[in-house]
Order: sequence, then structure tokens, then C-alpha cells
Amino acid sequence: MESLKYEKLYKMRKKKNLTHEQIASALGMSRSTYTHKENGTRGLDINEAKKIAEFYGVSLDELFNS
Repeated sequence: MESLKYEKLYKMRKKKNLTHEQIASALGMSRSTYTHKENGTRGLDINEAKKIAEFYGVSLDELFNS
């Protein structure tokens, strides 16, 4: 699997005008956990990646590739 470009998570969140708290709540994780995921200080497991892709309406391929 290609590596996730973490700035992509930031851009997708900003495009939807959402806060860390809003998306973390929608994904069932704490705000701090999501913030670490978005910043790339904690990696995503496959289930988290699937939830994020589904939330944004993109495929895993789109999420992980430029």
C-alpha cells in the first residue's frame, strides 16, 4: 500500500470546513487521536483508513495516492 500523504487529510478536512473535534467524533475517536493521525505522528491502521475514506467519500486508492 502506498504511504498516505498526511497533508491530504488536512486538506480534505479543511475543504469540508470541519474541526478536528467534528471529524474525530464522526470517526469514533478522540480529538487528540485524530490530530495525531492527521499530523502523521501516529499511523493509520487499515480500519481507520477505511473509515476516513468512507467519511470523505473517496476510495482507499485516492486516500493513499496523490
